[in-house]
Amino acid sequence: MKNNPVKQHTVPKTYLKHFSHNGKNIFVYDKSKNKVEERNIKTVSIIDDFYTFVDQDTGEKLYDLEHLLGESIESKYNPAVDSILKNGMLDDSSKVDLAKFIAAQLLRSPKIKKLILEEVKEVYLSGVSRRFTDPEHLETLKQSFEMDGNMISKEEFEMEMAKENVNLIVDVEDPCYLQQVGNKLVQLTKEMLCKEWILLSIPNKRSFITSDNPVFHTNEYPNISFGRLKGDIFVLTKQLAVMIGGGYSYMNLDIKEVQAINQAVQLNSDRWIFSHNKELLCKNIKHVNNKVIV
Repeated sequence: MKNNPVKQHTVPKTYLKHFSHNGKNIFVYDKSKNKVEERNIKTVSIIDDFYTFVDQDTGEKLYDLEHLLGESIESKYNPAVDSILKNGMLDDSSKVDLAKFIAAQLLRSPKIKKLILEEVKEVYLSGVSRRFTDPEHLETLKQSFEMDGNMISKEEFEMEMAKENVNLIVDVEDPCYLQQVGNKLVQLTKEMLCKEWILLSIPNKRSFITSDNPVFHTNEYPNISFGRLKGDIFVLTKQLAVMIGGGYSYMNLDIKEVQAINQAVQLNSDRWIFSHNKELLCKNIKHVNNKVIV
């Protein structure tokens, strides 16, 4: 019988281990507590039933997404990173495994979950695709519409949509998010694999930090000077990152580029920022809040 954990990691332990100073513990900045503390990687970035789907007919909790992430995606991360470190390059097999992992990590962020649920509402009302939601993907969802405090049918909804100045509410729940993740995971993976990748190596005595939302695009932070960097960036380990959208090669970063990535990582975070080194972590959040408790 499969283990069905209620406490679910939004950032997998297999990833956080690469930012640990001893393979077990990690330094964490919790925005909600304004505090830096050392924690075991098993105890951080956990939200109860974050990926759990409740069957509306039977009330049964289903853990399909949790098992998919753990068995088919997270388990491939360490072998892919080990292959890069051993061979000094990114082979096609590792690229596929990392593309799945990066796509999943983007979609499992609490920030992105909230965005997807908002997008579902917008797409129902407008019929226009958004970043993570397409109209054709909504056909499989159970649909619930409300007008003036009363539930209405899909047919009534479509009729009212043709009118002007009508206040309509689309009721969106967690199952919508889970189904969109399944649809978008495949699409995002394919899009990444169609682009060229660059491995980003860090100078000696420098390190990356990471967060609970570690995938970002340089265009999202126009006030940061990224130097030669342009594209989607994901930090693989405290000494290695990958950029998707450039040439298929290897780049040695300078200190300013490392600092730019770390700054974007902390700005892109949802609640938690991680590092193997407390001093490095405090340095990178210092300009956000000068009253950090350590």
